[in-house]
Amino acid sequence: GGLWSDSLSDVFQVVIILAGIVMMVPFALQAGGGLAPLIEKAGLLADGQFFDLAIRGWPFLIVGVIVSILFGLVDADRYQRILGGSSASVVKRSLIWTGVIYIVFIFLALSVGTIGTIMFPDIVQSEDLWPVMISNLLPGALGALVLSALMAAVMSTSDSILLAASSIVVRDILKRDD
Repeated sequence: GGLWSDSLSDVFQVVIILAGIVMMVPFALQAGGGLAPLIEKAGLLADGQFFDLAIRGWPFLIVGVIVSILFGLVDADRYQRILGGSSASVVKRSLIWTGVIYIVFIFLALSVGTIGTIMFPDIVQSEDLWPVMISNLLPGALGALVLSALMAAVMSTSDSILLAASSIVVRDILKRDD
């Protein structure tokens, strides 16, 4: 139990998430006719649908970056993992690998999201895009696996937040040594 079990389950869930996204990329590219037609369609849509920063403006982008930084400062489960490391070198190596995995994850997820936005321009709510892509582009069993990757993302976040919150309650409220 505890942090070690949570960390192991998160590693397993990250593998499932990355596998799901990696599987989605070739199917999305194939359904879109390849990279060149998708880039051409994106160029046609760039006149104001989703590539124009003026739609939301620089303040939207700046606020998003600020909120992300502030969230990172108070993310209890992240601090719990950093402070739970067995040594400074283990923590340093873990943070480097986390950064590398985040960059790969973000690049692949944004690529699939961009392809989906080009292929399904009628979808207004961005959270509807992945389920639509899964149901329209992937065969049944593979679609179920990618859908499980989405659920793994939710579970990974939820179990880490619940562990951090319960640890705070137990250590700081119930077992308070005054």
